[in-house]
Amino acid sequence: MHAEPRPARLKKRRGTMMQRAFAVAVAAAVLLGLMVAPAQAQIANGPVRLKSNTNSSYCLSILAYGQDDGNHIVHWDCYGEPNEVFTLVYAGVIDVVPWWQQALGLPSSLADVYQIRSSWSGRCMSAEDGDTNSGTTVVQYGCNNSRSRLWVPVSRGGSNYSFVNANTLAGIFNNPRCLDVPGATSGRTSMQIWTCNQETGAQTFTLQPA
Repeated sequence: MHAEPRPARLKKRRGTMMQRAFAVAVAAAVLLGLMVAPAQAQIANGPVRLKSNTNSSYCLSILAYGQDDGNHIVHWDCYGEPNEVFTLVYAGVIDVVPWWQQALGLPSSLADVYQIRSSWSGRCMSAEDGDTNSGTTVVQYGCNNSRSRLWVPVSRGGSNYSFVNANTLAGIFNNPRCLDVPGATSGRTSMQIWTCNQETGAQTFTLQPA
């Protein structure tokens, strides 16, 4: 007879869990600037170079002019060569709120996704082997719409953008990883994905018409 209050406590606990889950989802989205309306057109018209914010004389390029799957994307001197040229190809929208939070009735938050396609090889930037861990090398693979080969551009003002790997927004908990220059170095190195941090220039790139 004294067990009647339990449903009320259970309901309160469930409400608290939902509130916490909602807070986590909103905090992650706000941190990245991802709570945006879907389906903008192109963020860049035509081919571009992705110039580094850690060293303005460096661009992203395909290592050694490679055209095969698995060739590294590197942070290298800008020479004006064709392996430095990429096209951002619009690929639709994804929901950046995890499915289990949506099942609790939490609102969706849509974000545009793009392929970053090499004009040299015709292949697309991807986290190697679809891995979502920080430190995963960024390589090129044949283009498709698997999430590891899609990127969410986040505006940093003007022609400056960060790029979140869409596959890192697909798990039980969002754990966003961004295109990143390892160690914020100003030198030559292979690119990686790393925990997104809008305060570092290592994850910000200027789109310069090629």
